Amino acid sequence: MKRINLLNVILLLFFISSTVCSQGVKIFTYLENRIVRTLDPYLNRYNEVNERLSFLMFAKLFRVNEEARYIPDVAESWTAESPTSFIIKLREDILWNDDNTSPMRARDVYATYRWLDTTRECPAYPKLPEQLSHLNMEIVDSLRLRVTLRGIDEYTAKERLSFPIIPDGVRSDRRKIREFTNRLFGCGPFYFREHGTSNNESLLRNDNYYRWQNDNQNKIDLVTMIPIPDDPARVNEFMAGHAAMLVEIPFKEISMIDNMGLALIRPYQTLSYEYLGVNYRKPALQDIRVREAISKAINRDRVISSVFFGQAKPISGPFPEGSPYFDPNVLPDPYDADVAAQLIESARKDKAIEKLELLYIQEDGYIGEEKKRACIMIMKFLQDIGLEVEMVGVSSGEWDDRLYKTHNFDLALGSVRSKDLLGDITPLFHAREIGEGLNKTNYMGFNVQEINKELDVFSNLTDVETKKIKGRILHGRFAEQRPHIFLWSLKMNSAFNRQKIGIVDLNAYSFFDRIFDWEVTK
Repeated sequence: MKRINLLNVILLLFFISSTVCSQGVKIFTYLENRIVRTLDPYLNRYNEVNERLSFLMFAKLFRVNEEARYIPDVAESWTAESPTSFIIKLREDILWNDDNTSPMRARDVYATYRWLDTTRECPAYPKLPEQLSHLNMEIVDSLRLRVTLRGIDEYTAKERLSFPIIPDGVRSDRRKIREFTNRLFGCGPFYFREHGTSNNESLLRNDNYYRWQNDNQNKIDLVTMIPIPDDPARVNEFMAGHAAMLVEIPFKEISMIDNMGLALIRPYQTLSYEYLGVNYRKPALQDIRVREAISKAINRDRVISSVFFGQAKPISGPFPEGSPYFDPNVLPDPYDADVAAQLIESARKDKAIEKLELLYIQEDGYIGEEKKRACIMIMKFLQDIGLEVEMVGVSSGEWDDRLYKTHNFDLALGSVRSKDLLGDITPLFHAREIGEGLNKTNYMGFNVQEINKELDVFSNLTDVETKKIKGRILHGRFAEQRPHIFLWSLKMNSAFNRQKIGIVDLNAYSFFDRIFDWEVTK
């Protein structure tokens, strides 16, 4: 980051501190790694920074507890009328924070649902319109809604209904959309105050939000998010004491920050993994022996140790630990270069294996650097078993074009950042998701009829325990088929300054869910 921007950050913090701290206002500042272009929860393509800000500003019907279960949030209750019909009762005391007098009502939830159900312009939740087709919502009265399920269970329905609620009417015409984008009012625990210098965002506490239950003097009054894309600059700002929290610690800096003695380090974001996407349109890569060889050629432990400084864990399939469908008995592929080389030699007797391209996205910052280093190691592992592999870095735009539109790739180092605790793997692997465009998420062209049928059965199960059993079977099936070469799940960590904040805990499934208990001390 440029020096002038860092100076702006420091001046802004000094200004805020000098003008509001004297009035007893408790300020919580935190550092992010990217600039947010809009705070509208639906207009950006999904990323974790937007998700965190959206949680603070916009309420949802349900939230995720520590057991990875959806429980009522601004929904007060969820009551069964029949096995497939349920009544959602809303809390009466939820107010829109543009004037703190207008209550949120059933018509607002319904209007958001209807817009999502019909829109084709929702980059933050591209699959949600399709997913909402598995349920129907209708207004019962001002505080109650009826939801009817179509082949999905209660858990899945609550997950899909956990979208940010916006006021009725804001999507009805362009003027109202612009007005909403400028004012950005919701009914969450904080509300928009202003866009600051250097792309900072300031949010004030919404005292009317029901989870601010006690009159704790240390609760947070003002949240300031400071984006600093440059990794060393962001770490230096935290080390200098200019922020209470550093959301994402670069892996190589974890031990240094831990050794400083002033930081609490907390893990988060456990529902994600990295993989090699395989283009099944290529004859050689359709061969299970080739996919197995690629998987067993990769020394995951070595990559995790040297690239991610031990902050990752090998995975065996598409369901991460924490998902009810994860099967702990299915183990990751072991590293075995000899077996891998034999599999390649066997496959070559039946078909030619041409030179393979290994694609990765060129990114700035430590994530980009580590992806490149991981790719270099993977390339060398594959060369060691007799494959000819070339590593190619592409921009995010070229990545989208080559994977989702032209399908011009062999292997691609990708990642799944799952907002769905269940790990809704159907969009990744079902044949109906094969096609052109970003919404066609099976870009690999994976098509196994038996697995398509199993995914259909899995998606339509409504009994939780039966679905859990089926999900674990699917976890093993995908481990065998290797539609992804499953690599590792990264252990993301945040750092908190002990001098600025006292009680801190993170819900691994929802980053800011515990913010109501945090205590600002300075």
